[in-house]
Amino acid sequence: MSIRALVNRLLEPRGLEIRKRFSHARRHSACVDLMRRSNFRPGTVVDVGVATGTPWLYESFPESKLVLIDPHPGFAADLARLKDQYDADVFAHALGAQEGELVLHVDERVPSSSSLLAVSPELSTGWAERGIARPVHDAVVPVKTLDRTLAAARYSSPYLLKIDTEGYEREVLLGASGTLSKTDVVITETSVMRRFEGSYEFADLIKLLDERGFRLFDLLDVRTFGSGGPISYLDAAFVRRDSELSRGWGHH
Repeated sequence: MSIRALVNRLLEPRGLEIRKRFSHARRHSACVDLMRRSNFRPGTVVDVGVATGTPWLYESFPESKLVLIDPHPGFAADLARLKDQYDADVFAHALGAQEGELVLHVDERVPSSSSLLAVSPELSTGWAERGIARPVHDAVVPVKTLDRTLAAARYSSPYLLKIDTEGYEREVLLGASGTLSKTDVVITETSVMRRFEGSYEFADLIKLLDERGFRLFDLLDVRTFGSGGPISYLDAAFVRRDSELSRGWGHH
């Protein structure tokens, strides 16, 4: 554990924490604590883009059924470990708006940054200027919709859906109309700068969630490009407008 993490653990009971100078969002654990104080308890937690795991989410809702979805072949051992640890259901395929196969661009330096989309010229140029090498190799992975993935089992609602798919979040949501009708909370990584070729604009993702009945609830993390640079992406929580969670906090 880092010194900052240790100090933050000691400060947390007082509602204090140490954070980077240009951070403008509460931590992930603080957001789910806010949900729990409003008595939100999802029947099912769906983690799309698992990598090595999302412990702050799993441990916040230990009573919920956990579903893990990640196509990255390098994280197969992590999925197996998490399956045993949390009695989770695991699916080793990608998610999108349509079913088939796609090429996963595997980031060899930061595997969790692997994407179904190619890195944008803006991002690759920025890395080159800073002397950062990000070699990739390609792997073909199967793709299903989230609706098709979850249809095989009768998972309890409401769902909490967490998505981190490196620029492919909108495609995941487009294949999840039925799932979203059972979902009260969406926590998603949201690109702000042009990080990937063919990815969405920030406004497009917000519009899609708005059209599906979700409003912004909280900002969990904000990441800049470089130290103090422009916003690259952020993690945001959205809640269904007609959910108990949304109505409860609407009166505060």
